Amino acid sequence: PYEKGGDAFYHNISYQSLSDTEYKIFISGLYSNIPFINDDTTIMPFVGWFYSTPIKPILMHEGEGYPLVFVHGTQGSGKTSSGKIFSRLAGYKNSEPKSCTMKQFPMLKTLSATNAIPVLLDEFKLSDMRDEDSDNLIRYMRKSYAGEIETKGKADQSTVDYQLSAPLAVMGEWSISQPALNERIILVQFKDAVKKNKKMQEAFKNVWALPLEGFMER
Repeated sequence: PYEKGGDAFYHNISYQSLSDTEYKIFISGLYSNIPFINDDTTIMPFVGWFYSTPIKPILMHEGEGYPLVFVHGTQGSGKTSSGKIFSRLAGYKNSEPKSCTMKQFPMLKTLSATNAIPVLLDEFKLSDMRDEDSDNLIRYMRKSYAGEIETKGKADQSTVDYQLSAPLAVMGEWSISQPALNERIILVQFKDAVKKNKKMQEAFKNVWALPLEGFMER
């Protein structure tokens, strides 16, 4: 994370230290359950993307960009609760994903505050967003792929550059249909299978009960 100060991004992150024995028990429980919290074709692309986020700066040197994840699904399909698991694995003190409807400047600061800790935005639903907010978010999504610069003007007529460098996951009920975005995203489709599947629900409970904040430190 780059930003400094009392409200800096890194104050939202806290890793839990585990002993070798505790870590072995934790990681065994994680790996034996997380593939089963949803259909494997749904959850494993999300897991794979998340696992690559710590080395995003390295991967950016190997290609033209780093893909976003867009998690699409109806209400109750498990996308937000799964996002909370990944937030905890990343070390977020508050596992609740940030809202797609946050104001433009806080979002800009968030997306430029880190180059490797994933940022999850939830509730991408056009009917609940102003046109200006949805247009800004779509632009940020497009620019985040290559870590492009967004320039903002200041009251004194000077400008500040923000590099949109955070690994970005966006979750919502609205399906992406723009070709420029489709080329830059990994689409994760959540269905409502988890509502009826007791094994998935049990696997989720098992994962949630683990000390997930102890994952990223190692």
